Amino acid sequence: AKGTIGTTGADGATGATGATGPAGPAGSDSHSVVAYAASVTLDFDHADNFHTITLAGNITFSSSNLASMREKIVRVIGDGSNRTLNFDTDWVFVGDQVSAGSVVLLANKTAIFSLKAFGAADTDVIGAYAVQP
Repeated sequence: AKGTIGTTGADGATGATGATGPAGPAGSDSHSVVAYAASVTLDFDHADNFHTITLAGNITFSSSNLASMREKIVRVIGDGSNRTLNFDTDWVFVGDQVSAGSVVLLANKTAIFSLKAFGAADTDVIGAYAVQP
């Protein structure tokens, strides 16, 4: 005949905590309001990649700190007058809205444009522009 079953043994000790994993990707998208100025330089090394600018006159956009795969998305809010938006003439825009580096935003309209750098020069920047009907 079998004997009685013995008591259950004690639980084993918990192992040491494992190593911390690598850091995740850079923080999520962030937004900033840019004060209107006749000339605005978009800093591609700045953490904010979404911007809003409310116009009070014509505006010229340029860039700084370009590097591959950096981007900017800018919402432009028009005021009560037609305004000219000038872009760096080396930037290449897809579509037919921007001509020779410039476009007119009609009064009280909102536009959005995105810029993607595929290198460190202005000639490496591809843009897209759209405006509300």
